[in-house]
Amino acid sequence: MTALKALSQQSLYNPLNEFEDLLESSGYDYQRVTKTRLHFTCDGKQGCYDIALEWNEEAKIVKISLIITATRSIPRDCMERCIAQTNESAWHGFFLLDGVGNTIFKVLVQYADLQKNEIIEAMETGIDSAMREADRFSVSLALSDNKDVPSLFQNDDEWTLENLTLMFSETKGNA
Repeated sequence: MTALKALSQQSLYNPLNEFEDLLESSGYDYQRVTKTRLHFTCDGKQGCYDIALEWNEEAKIVKISLIITATRSIPRDCMERCIAQTNESAWHGFFLLDGVGNTIFKVLVQYADLQKNEIIEAMETGIDSAMREADRFSVSLALSDNKDVPSLFQNDDEWTLENLTLMFSETKGNA
C-alpha cells in the first residue's frame, strides 16, 4: 500500500512541465525556479512584461503574475491611487504595487475540472488576458514603448492626482 501512495505522488500532473516544453520549443527565455514556479518574459503591445506562473496542486490553480517594471519611475502615492481606481473596473484579476514600485497584475486559473489540454489553453488565455489588461494600463499611464502612441504626461509634474482621476473617471451623459 505504501508503494502505491509513493507512485501516485510522483505521477501528479504538473501543468508547468508542459508549459515549460512549449516555452522551450518557441524559443522564449525562461527560468524554472522550482517545480511549482516558472518565470519568463513576454512582449506585449506596449512593452515587455515579466510573467511568473505558480502551480498549486492542492487548490488546483495556477497563479499568473504579470510584472510591469516601467511603473518604478511614477511616484508611489499616484500609483497607489491609480491602481485603486483601476481595480474598481477589473474583471479577471487585480493590480497591486510591490515594494520596489513594480505594478503586478494577478489572475488565477482554476483547473480542477479540466483535461490536460484544456489546462494549457486556460493558462494561455489567462496570460493573454493579463497582457491585455497590462497593455491598457500602460497606455493609460503613457508607459508605452511604442513611440506612435502620444504621451499623456510629457513632464514629471503632470503626474498629479487630478490628472490621474480624470484619466480613470467614468464619463456620463452625451458629448
